[in-house]
Amino acid sequence: MKLLKLTLKNFKGLRSFEFTPNGQSVSVYGTNGAGKSTLMDAFLWLLFDKNSHWETKFGIKTLDSDGKEIPKLEHTVTAILDNDGQEVLLSKTLKERWVKARGVTEPVYNGNTTIYMAGSPDAPIPVSSAQYKKTVASILDESLFKMLSDPLYFNEKMKTEDRRKALVEMAGEITDEDVVA
Repeated sequence: MKLLKLTLKNFKGLRSFEFTPNGQSVSVYGTNGAGKSTLMDAFLWLLFDKNSHWETKFGIKTLDSDGKEIPKLEHTVTAILDNDGQEVLLSKTLKERWVKARGVTEPVYNGNTTIYMAGSPDAPIPVSSAQYKKTVASILDESLFKMLSDPLYFNEKMKTEDRRKALVEMAGEITDEDVVA
């Protein structure tokens, strides 16, 4: 998998941002507060519903100058990936639900809904959450991504039995004689 383009709209502190590595290896660096973690959070939220600390509960909504969520914004992350020579679009939008009850003049916030899109960049289609997760899993295994993107994951966060399983998958079964040799 190669990242061709990542687009953020109203994701945390970034109102509009486009990152276009075109499948190349890139380094992202900058001063504190520049948006490095926000960029990684957006990509991981798009793929796995997690942030760069692998937490599932975190805020993605855009805040005003007082630190309060700005209501009625759509928060969208879209990526175009190269998956073995085929371009794939993944897009996720968190949208607030506002309902107007009978006899009330102002609509009331009634939670969030997430809209998922997947497919080719030319013709993405709406998909269910389950289908979206299945599409992501067919492109990239979350555990493998963690091992490749977090230098501490294998040694410090992965369970011992899972480490052994991963090593056996990569290297095959190795006997004591193989190790001695």
